[in-house]
Amino acid sequence: MHAWTIPSLGVKIDAIPGRINHGLLFILREGIFYGQCSELCGQGHAYMPIVLESVKEYKFINWLLSFSEIPLSSLLKLFNIFNHS
Repeated sequence: MHAWTIPSLGVKIDAIPGRINHGLLFILREGIFYGQCSELCGQGHAYMPIVLESVKEYKFINWLLSFSEIPLSSLLKLFNIFNHS
């Protein structure tokens, strides 16, 4: 079992083998946030870092558009999900 944590965001999510787990964050500022596995999961535990990059919505949408296989209609639906203002 792993438990990925990003202390500066106050987030900790457990990862259990055989299960799909995810989280959704609305981070109000751009930046790069660092964390690590916070469980004693075995050899190499100290070398299991995580990096999360937070960007503005338009940058995220442009990044998605760089993958030509994604239809624009799907991206517009996704944008409506993220548009929480």
